[in-house]
This record gives sequence, structure tokens and C-alpha cells, in this order.
Amino acid sequence: MPPHRAKGPSRPDHRGLGAAADLARDGGFRDLIEHLPLGVAVVGPSKTVIALNRRMREMFPSARPKGRPLCYDCGGTTPRRGLCPRCPTSLTLADGRVRERTVRVAGVARETYYRVISAPVFGPESRVAAAVELVEDVTEHIRDRQGLEASFKLQRALNDMLRLTLEPAALPEKLGRLLDCLLTIPWFEVEKKGMVFLVDGDTLVMAAQRNISPEQLKSCGRVPSGRCLCGKALLTGLPVVSADPSREHDISFPGIMPHGHICVPFRAGGAVLGVLNLYTKPGYRLEARQREFVEAAAGLFAGAVMNARTEEQFLQAQKLEVVGRLAAGVAHDFANILTVILGNAHLLLEALAPDHPLAEFAKGIRRSVRLASSVTHRLLAFSRKQVAQPRCVDLNTVVLDAEKMLCRLLGESVKIALELEPSPWPVTADITQMEQVLLNLAINARDAMPQGGVLTIRTSNLPAGPEAGPCVRLSVSDTGIGMDEAVRSRLFEPFFTTKERGRGTGLGLATVAGIVQEAKGRVEVRTSPGQGTSFHILLPRAEGGQAAMLPGPVSPEARGGTESILVVEDNQDLLDLIVKVLKGKGYRVRSACGAEEAIAPGQQSPGAIDLVLLDVVLPGIGSKAVADHFRALKAPPSIMLMSGHLLDRIEAIEGLRQPLLEKPFSPDLLLTSVRSALDAPRPDPAA
Repeated sequence: MPPHRAKGPSRPDHRGLGAAADLARDGGFRDLIEHLPLGVAVVGPSKTVIALNRRMREMFPSARPKGRPLCYDCGGTTPRRGLCPRCPTSLTLADGRVRERTVRVAGVARETYYRVISAPVFGPESRVAAAVELVEDVTEHIRDRQGLEASFKLQRALNDMLRLTLEPAALPEKLGRLLDCLLTIPWFEVEKKGMVFLVDGDTLVMAAQRNISPEQLKSCGRVPSGRCLCGKALLTGLPVVSADPSREHDISFPGIMPHGHICVPFRAGGAVLGVLNLYTKPGYRLEARQREFVEAAAGLFAGAVMNARTEEQFLQAQKLEVVGRLAAGVAHDFANILTVILGNAHLLLEALAPDHPLAEFAKGIRRSVRLASSVTHRLLAFSRKQVAQPRCVDLNTVVLDAEKMLCRLLGESVKIALELEPSPWPVTADITQMEQVLLNLAINARDAMPQGGVLTIRTSNLPAGPEAGPCVRLSVSDTGIGMDEAVRSRLFEPFFTTKERGRGTGLGLATVAGIVQEAKGRVEVRTSPGQGTSFHILLPRAEGGQAAMLPGPVSPEARGGTESILVVEDNQDLLDLIVKVLKGKGYRVRSACGAEEAIAPGQQSPGAIDLVLLDVVLPGIGSKAVADHFRALKAPPSIMLMSGHLLDRIEAIEGLRQPLLEKPFSPDLLLTSVRSALDAPRPDPAA
């Protein structure tokens, strides 16, 4: 209750004082106010206390005696010797109006809130003779209301934080905004600064911060596990709370001030993802509800990290899918062109005498086509649409077979060290693709060691763990320059490269990721600036072999025949070449430059066709409709597929188990594969 006092010396209005005194002496009035549950005081025109009821005396035991120019003090505090600002009683005495105000009084033990209502008492000539002041202790009501408001603000902050975890935004920005929400919750009583760390191996890396000094940013940008309070939270996986961590600090910086710490790790799936670091005033003791709250809030930071990673993986998968489709389409068209070039070069060589001057040119064309075909294999491996030939593979054999090639590729400045498992488990993979994985990783390592170094290739068996079954690990490590987190996070993006313009395509590691994923494996990377890089390829242990998809040659020489063959290919140049090669070996050949033409009524009669050589990728009704049409005949012909990609489309042609002729192919391989398909048992119409 604010004290009352005249603004300065004034001459008392004796008529007003008399009226006030009469009111105070009135027995009925005194009995009325004495038993009211509210505090009541009668204050004269000179701001002097004339009367107090019992409740007022209980609320203010040290109230001044009546008649003194000072009113009672509040809650034991020393009374002022001047008017409180906006004192309701003083205003009522001045203008005769009813006034109301809620007053907060800071006591020794706690804050108290009073609701004060003052009403005028009029004397002669309608002048204000006194004021009756009603005082009610509304502390509990105010606290209940404040509790509801705090609960509402807390719920709103939590809702905002939950919404932020789901919004599309860069992870550092999202973590910073979550930190903003946390620091603005009133009852939490933390300093308006903090940091969010993310785990990178055995180190915490600062990902977001608020109001941290440049000196502290420099000192706390990276915190090793076990160092300082945040590092201990990472090491133990438990919250670390200290009201005075000065003795526990392992990190110091200019301008460091006394403070308290709240370091809470946040995790997902049992793994610590990062640490939330908040500050309190020195000596502040965290309440149990505050500790529970910050631990729960840390879960929202974990959710933000997991959502960001999921979103990143989804976007990356979308990009890979789009680029993969483009690469597969380009590879398909390129394979058709290469097949035509290779076939014509082969026919040219057959037509020329061995010592003809043009023979060497034809051989050069053939060598160039083989080199160019490796480009299509890289594109197909990247797009994961290559027609793979998975089989049981010994990774030691792959490494040893590739060693000589790698030595020539890497040069004398790079030493190759092999550390091979004595008895590695078999894995199911495409040998050519695994060689390509080694090649791409070796090239990447060579470029990371411009001054030379050591390339170490290891194989090892890994027993089953809690999250994966037994697998074989192929590791390729270098002693090069390493890379930071920004580069590491983009390693497998297509077309991302840190090499000079013209020195890298950005497809090498993307191809590695595609091949390993197709083999149902995974890639792990360990690196840091100046410490080299290690790529770990983990492939599941194979339980048994898997047959190759391409047939081997049936004889040393390509043989012909007299059977009837229908060739279905939408590339006219390639169609003409295939027809010419087959006719040259005695076959009776029909051709169709499209799916609709292949099933036209005049194209076949019962028993007239022995083999359909069918391109997988056909416009219009597609190759499946063609295959279904011929399989429905009473005497169905054999069907052999041709394609350079889209294994998923090949598998979609249900029931086809014939060998696949992979583009680009030579005339010899074409003839050998056709002969093999014709000599195989014909399909059973009743099956």
C-alpha cells in the first residue's frame, strides 16, 4: 500500500477535518468497517490517517498512529516521505472521483499485490472532506493469473518451436530460431544467449548461437568430446548443470564473465546428435520443472535435426532421380550410336584385306568405341539403371586385379599399400562396377595428394551389429588434404566438385554412391582438414552365388543359321545394321521399326518366326505389349532383349528369363547371343 502525504505544507480545512472526524467517531460506521473482510482506512484532506479497521491493521501491523501526516507503510518496508505516483487516495481527495489501482509491493520474502479503491466523503458545500480507502490482498489471484499467462506463453513458445521443426529451412537457421523461442520464455530465467552444437565424429561443432562474443566464438567453435561442460555432456550423454562452472571450465577467452551453465545433449535413436548450451546468472539454482522443461525442449532440437536430414535425403534422392533419368536416357541413345559405329567398323574390317592401309583406321574406330562405351557404363552406374551382372565376388580378387591399373593411374608419387583380410567373406556385386568404385576413389585420393602420399586399400570382415548384419568393408584411405564439413556434406551430389574447371565432372563419387546403393551397401566417410580421408564401402555378406545375366559365348566363332528372326528396334540405323549382320550369316530376317509395326497382322504367321530380337525401350505401346503378343501365340518364338539400361523395365516384362544383349555390342557378340537363344529350349505354350 503506497504511503500518503501532502505535496507540501497546506492549511488544513477545519470544516473538512471536522466532517472526517465525525465520520470516524460514528459508531455505526466504525462497527460496519471493523468487521469487513477488506482493509478500510479513512484519510483526511491533509493525507492523514484518521481511522483503520481490524483487517487493515492485520495486513499492515506497523501502520503509523492515527493523525500523523504519514500513512501506513506496506509489508514492513520503510514508508516514503512523498506521494507514491498515481496514489488513488490522493487523486480522490484532489478531484472527488472514485479511483482504483492494483499495487505491487516488493517484500523481503515475496511480492504482494493489493487492489486499492478510494471513494470521496463530501462535507459542507459539497467539498471533499475525506476519502475512504478499501484495500484487498489479491496476491493469489494475481499469481494465478500470471501462472495462466505464463502457461499460455509457454505453450505458445512450444507450439512455435514444434512448428519450426517442420518448416523447410536451412538447419543452422532453424536451430537459431528454435534458440530464439527458448530464450524468450519469461519464467525460464536464463540469460539471453546460448549455443547449439552438432556432433561431428567425436567433436561438437557450433551450428547456431545468439549473443556470443567474437572471442568466445573463436574459442568454442569446436569442442572435443569430454572437454569443458558441453564436451562432458557429449561424452556422458547426460545433462550437465552448474551454477558456478569456473573451476570446471577447460576453455577460457578474453572477457569471460561469471555465469552458470545448462548443457543438455539431444539425441535420436540412442545417438547424441548435439548439445544445447544455455547460460544462467552465477549462483542460480535451476528448479526441477525448469530442468525437465529444457530437457524436453532439447528433444525439439533433435527433431529439427532429424527432419532436416530426412528432408536433405529426400531432396538429394529427387535430384539423383532426375539426373539419373537424364543420364540413363543419354546413355541409351549413346549406346545405340556406338553400336552402329562399332558394327560398321567391324564390317569394314571384314571387307578389307589385313594389310590394307584403311584397316588400321577401322581398328582405331573400334578401339575408340570401346573407350566411349566406358562412358556409358559410368552414366548407367551413376543412374543405377545399368544392367548389372551381380555374382559372388571376392573383394581381394577385385583389389589385386586392379592394382596394376591403379599403379599406372596414380603415378610414382603415390604409394599403394594393401592390407587385405586373409579370408574375406564373399559379397554379391558386379565385378566391373566394383572396379569402377576402386578407380573413382583412387582418382579422388590422387587429386587430394598433389605432392604425393600413400593410398591404403583395406578389406575386412565385420560381424553382425545391432543395426546391420555381417558385412565386408572395403576401405580406401589417403594421406591428403582432407575436407571440412561443408565439402563432406556435398560429396555425393552429382556434378559437385572442388577441382579446377575442366579437371573433374563431379560424377565420380556420385557414381560410387549409386553402385554401392545398388549392391545394397552403404558408404561411410571419415575426414577432417589436413588429416586425410577414408572411404568405407560396406557390402552385405553373400549367402550364395548369383548367376550372371549375360550368356557366355557358345563357341569360339560366331555361327550363323537359317532360322527366321524378327528384329524390333526403333533406331533405324541400328536396325539396318543388325539386319545386315544377321542376313550375312544366312538368317531369314524381318524388321520392325517400332512396337506397333512388330505386331501388325502381316508381320508373322503361326510358326513363321523362331526368334524375336526385341529392344526394351520402345515408344508407343512399348516392348511389354510386343512380348505379350508373341508369348500368346500357339507356337511362341524365343524372345531375346536388347538394351543399354532400365533394368527395372526389363524385370517388368514378366516371365522373360532369356539372356540380355547389352548395348553397345559387336557383330560377333550379336551373332553369338542370337545362336545361343535359338539353340536354347523353346518356351512351352502351356506354361
